[in-house]
This record gives sequence, C-alpha cells and structure tokens, in this order.
Amino acid sequence: MSWHPLRRARHIRWRALQALEHAQHASATSTRVEERLSALDSAITESARHAATLQQALAQIEDRIEAHAVTQHEVHHLVADTQRELQRNGRVIELIYEEEARNVRELDRLRRSSPYAEAFTVHEPLVSVIIPTYLQSELLVTRAIPSALGQTYRNVEVVVVGDGAPESTAQAIERLHDPRVRYVNLTVRAPYPEDRSEFWRVAGTPPWNAAWQLAQGRWIAPLNDDDSFRAEHVELLLDAARAQRCEVAYGAIEHHRPGADNEVVDSWPPESHRFGWQSAIVHAGLGFMPMQLGSGALGVPGDWSLCRRMRRAGVRFTKVDEVVVDYFPSLLWEREQAPEQS
Repeated sequence: MSWHPLRRARHIRWRALQALEHAQHASATSTRVEERLSALDSAITESARHAATLQQALAQIEDRIEAHAVTQHEVHHLVADTQRELQRNGRVIELIYEEEARNVRELDRLRRSSPYAEAFTVHEPLVSVIIPTYLQSELLVTRAIPSALGQTYRNVEVVVVGDGAPESTAQAIERLHDPRVRYVNLTVRAPYPEDRSEFWRVAGTPPWNAAWQLAQGRWIAPLNDDDSFRAEHVELLLDAARAQRCEVAYGAIEHHRPGADNEVVDSWPPESHRFGWQSAIVHAGLGFMPMQLGSGALGVPGDWSLCRRMRRAGVRFTKVDEVVVDYFPSLLWEREQAPEQS
C-alpha cells in the first residue's frame, strides 16, 4: 500500500509524538522510582540508626540486669550470713538464759543426796499429779482429776493450782469430797506476754511451778486440766523409771482432734511437738529447773524448753511404748465449741 507523502508525514509525526510521550512518562516514572528509592534508603538509614540505638539501650539494660543480679546475690549472702549470726547469738542467749552450767551442778548434787536415792528404793512412793488450771473447771473435775484418781497405782495425790481462776473452780473441786485432792489458787495472774503466740507458749507456767513446790510426792506426774491419764499411766511410767534408774519416763500420746481421726504421737529421743509432760513422770528433785516465762520470747514453748534444758543438763530419760495419756488440743476444741457458745 502506497502512502500519500503528506499523510505519511503526519503518521511519522504522530509516532514521534507518541514516542516522546512514552519517553516523558518513562522519565517521570524513573523520577518517582528514584524518589522512592531515595526515601527507602533514608528509611533504611533511619532504621539502622534506631536499631543501633535500641541495641545500645538493650546492652545497657543487660548490664544493669547483670549488675542487679550481682547485687541480689550479694544481698542474699549478706542476709544469710546475718541470719546465721543471729541464730548463733540466739543460742548463746539461750544457753545463758537456761543456766546450763548451774543445772549440771545441781543435778550432780541431787544425785548424791539421800532423797534422790529414796525415790528409787522406797516401796510405793507417793506420786503427785500436778494440774495447772484457769477456766476449765468442768473438764478439770469430770475428766482430768477422775483420771488421776482412777490409777491402778493407788498412792497418788492431786495438786491443783489455779492461775487466778474464778471461785467456781474451788467450788467444783470441793464437791468432789476427796481428801487426795488439794487446791490452791494464785491471787494474781503472771505478767504474761501480750503477743498471743508468745502467751500460748508459756500459758500455765506459774501454776505449774507452784504446784511442783506444793507437791509432797517423790515423783511428779504433770497433767493438763482438759486431758486425761490412761489407767496405768503412773504404774507403767514409775516402774520404767525405777527399773532403769532414770529421772524421767514417758510414753506415747493419743491426740483427739475435733472431726478428725485420732493420732498417736511418739518419738525417741524426745522431739518438739511429739513429746509432752502430760505423758511423763519426773523425779521430784528436778524442781530446781522450773518452767520459765521467758522461753516465749525465745520462740520456744515452755514445756519443750524445760525438756531441752533437762536433756542438756544430763537428766536421764526412758520411754515406754504404750499410750499413757489422751490429749485434747485446747485451741482446736475451743474453736469447735465457739459457734455453739455464740
């Protein structure tokens, strides 16, 4: 096909214009791409700067964490060292407070005396059951005292000392009409600790000590006013103590908890919370080691403190396997009865 020269020229011109337009569009696109690439490059540079800053911050944080960990480690060791030092100082204070050296001398003096030997040789020596009391007059006269008087070993006396108890306690004991029972009430309660846990550790200490001093027996059988001896308590323990010439003999304890199965508690040698004086019989000559109110401040129950002091002084202990006492934890039973009383 042949083109007219004018028409051909117009066609060439149109093609040239199109090419120019495409070139301009490509140039604009290239410019935009360059701008975007430049912006992207700037963004990458900024991100790299932020990343470097973040990395530096993380490094600082790690350094601080490491330094803090070192500090914690040092503080932990410092606290541990301080606790050990306090424990050592506490033991020194206990040794001074518990008069260990004096107790050793007094025990040696006791063993060389004639009253000491007579406790092991006299036929059927008198045994004094000592009972501190405060507000448990009903259980005292229905549970504790009857169990003490109902022993298979007959030569017993019962010494009850009130810790500033109400008049109803004396009246309840008088109604028993038993000459084997003596009652003395302290006129004022001791200055017990205000802290409840400290008070619990030493409650009944003054009447315990007073009862021991009032006792006439050669052997002491301590009993709580809400617990009860098994019938052979005194006989079993007295026979064991005299046969082995030991100053303390004790047996197992049956715990009675409200709403729970009973548990027999036992240990040899004596262990805290697995030994109680209500399960024991004690040579009366050991009264030079009284229960101490101050043991509460040392975080030790008074009865366990006394046991520990006796053992460190060299008091001879022995044990029978039989359950000799029924123990009713007073705090648990008081909580159980509180809703009924309210």
